[in-house]
Amino acid sequence: MTASGSSKIALRVVLLAVVALLGQGCGDSGPDCKNGLVACNGVCVDFNTSLAHCGSCQGPNAVCPTGATCSVGQCNHRCIDPLTNAKNCTNCGNDCGLGTCSGGTCTCDPPPETVQECTGYNPLCVNITTDPKHCGDCATACTLTNEICAGSCQCPTSLPHKCPEDVPTACVNKATDKKNCGTCGTVCGKTNEQCIDSQCQCPSTYPTACPTSSPAACINTNTDSKNCGSCGNVCASRLTCVGGECKGCASPSTDCSGTCIDTRSDHDHCGGCTTICPTAATCSNSQCVCPGNTTVCGSGSNTTCPTAHTNGLGGTYYDCGLLGNLSATTASKAANAWAPSGSVSSTPPFPYCLSWTNGSQCAVWCYDDLGAGLVHINTGSTQCVRPSFSGETGTFSWM
Repeated sequence: MTASGSSKIALRVVLLAVVALLGQGCGDSGPDCKNGLVACNGVCVDFNTSLAHCGSCQGPNAVCPTGATCSVGQCNHRCIDPLTNAKNCTNCGNDCGLGTCSGGTCTCDPPPETVQECTGYNPLCVNITTDPKHCGDCATACTLTNEICAGSCQCPTSLPHKCPEDVPTACVNKATDKKNCGTCGTVCGKTNEQCIDSQCQCPSTYPTACPTSSPAACINTNTDSKNCGSCGNVCASRLTCVGGECKGCASPSTDCSGTCIDTRSDHDHCGGCTTICPTAATCSNSQCVCPGNTTVCGSGSNTTCPTAHTNGLGGTYYDCGLLGNLSATTASKAANAWAPSGSVSSTPPFPYCLSWTNGSQCAVWCYDDLGAGLVHINTGSTQCVRPSFSGETGTFSWM
């Protein structure tokens, strides 16, 4: 780029910046535009890049033509050679078609016999045996939908008929067209109905016409659960139609006294038709699951959820026994609720007590004899101390 060209671009950038600043100070005349944008017809635009407002809000050169870009407020057109470009010969958009551009003039000579020069048309050189816009001669266009040009405008062999018959608008095949079956305008109206050999009929995949259904439809009564075996015969909820009979339950449901139930998740049919989960439980993967992700107590119809017990140190464990029903098993659950990753401390072994350490502390749960129902935690030490009475420092009740 020359120094003169660079100076002109720099000057244009400055001018656009001034215009942008003026545009921002227009008060209530438009939106409050920022960052160099300018209010134009109620919209903030960038005069530097906007294809619709390039360099100014309006004006003869503000809108860039198709294919151009807006750079520094100026439309940049695509550069072509008008002397040789067959799509833009002499002028933009002047199309030579099947011809060539030489010296700024379209030439169809010497063309094949099928190519003709159509003076006054764009493109200039066309194949009048195949071009549907210039079929047979320059001025004749094929207007019907699906119509082709084969020396003259005509319907293709796959769509040989013209419809409507009085004023045709399209080429169709009356043997297969569901909107023009046998004759123009005859519509095959049933759901799944087809036009076969110029007649509306149900196909082999949906062989039965059920006029009682809404809307009327072609149905396969061997598999349709709403028309099983005959039109209008509806299978019960979740039952499937097999061979024209309502049978079984669709997977993964189970037939429970005539009702299809998903026993994987149904509270009153969990894992089987007769298994009812306790009130507080849910059914997950065919198993009754109680609070705390625990399993139920009991079996059959006599099931309950485990009771929530306190371990004396702020934790909760679940057990099927009543509150106060203490044992080595419940002591172990209480200890796990305190320190799940802990372990039994072997020194000292207190009778009828469980000593449990988490690596930095020791807690002792007693479930029988002296100290039964008490837990002692030795804070800050792994030394284990047997609780002897309620109320001593570090001693609490558990149940």
